[in-house]
Amino acid sequence: MDGGAVEPVLIALLVALAGVVLGAIGAYGLARRAVLAPPAPSIAPELAVLRDAVAELRAASAQAMGELRADLRRSLGETEQQVLTQTSSTQRALSDLARQLGALGE
Repeated sequence: MDGGAVEPVLIALLVALAGVVLGAIGAYGLARRAVLAPPAPSIAPELAVLRDAVAELRAASAQAMGELRADLRRSLGETEQQVLTQTSSTQRALSDLARQLGALGE
């Protein structure tokens, strides 16, 4: 073997060794960072509060809708009564007017 053939193999080994060393340093850094990083906070309490708030809003909305329906029914009932009363009054007024016109036409 001559010195020219050993040189590329030696360079390849040095490059591979450098890669392994850099990989080990990177893995050590990641492991150390993972140990030092604080654990992620649990969001379970916030989710429970959110669920409770949504449930309260849903109940309040259902109650408000029920009240609106009751108000609408009451209002429509009153309006119907007024229309019926006005219709009767108008019918009486027209009957009286027809009688008066008949009396004038005689």
